[in-house]
Amino acid sequence: MSLDESTAAKVEQAVLAKAPEQSLASFRRSLRKAVLTAAPQSAEQRHERGLAQRRVVRMPADDTGMSGIWMLLPDAGATMLMTAIDALARRVTPGDPRTADQRRADAVIQLALDTLHGTDSAELPREHGMRPTIHVTVALSTLLDLDEEPGELAGSGPIPAALARKLAADPTGTWRRLVTDPLGKLIDYGHTRYKPPKHLAEHV
Repeated sequence: MSLDESTAAKVEQAVLAKAPEQSLASFRRSLRKAVLTAAPQSAEQRHERGLAQRRVVRMPADDTGMSGIWMLLPDAGATMLMTAIDALARRVTPGDPRTADQRRADAVIQLALDTLHGTDSAELPREHGMRPTIHVTVALSTLLDLDEEPGELAGSGPIPAALARKLAADPTGTWRRLVTDPLGKLIDYGHTRYKPPKHLAEHV
């Protein structure tokens, strides 16, 4: 950010007198406000350039079965998102062992679940006539807890067997039969979807 001498002088006059008594965060807010006040047109141009860079990026998964998501959003949008996340995270029941950060992370997932499975999910754009879904491939032997063969999360990669079983047990999900050879090549693709009953999902 560059300011002409006249504008910079106005900013200095607005912030320097109070600076010694402010925390770093408070000083930064004062500086930002002073710049917006002294050069509103320049600030608007910078905002438009920044707005063009908005994006959401998924970080690669690691061997813990965890992924990161990085977002660059307009201030108002980021504030709305965090307000929704914090509101969900505050729903704490007695004895809840989760930390505040863990509750916020779970709240983000809950927002996604509400979007995919809620009453408005029918309005979501479809790909090839299908609703947005996540796909997990897991061996029958893993589902039956006979071994610890990793599952496969589409778009991410291998995931721990325990996580694959947990995802397969989701009561909102459906199963489809896939038959592969010993090398993992698909031999037969089942066209019938099966929604496991509650008692079976709980067993998994």
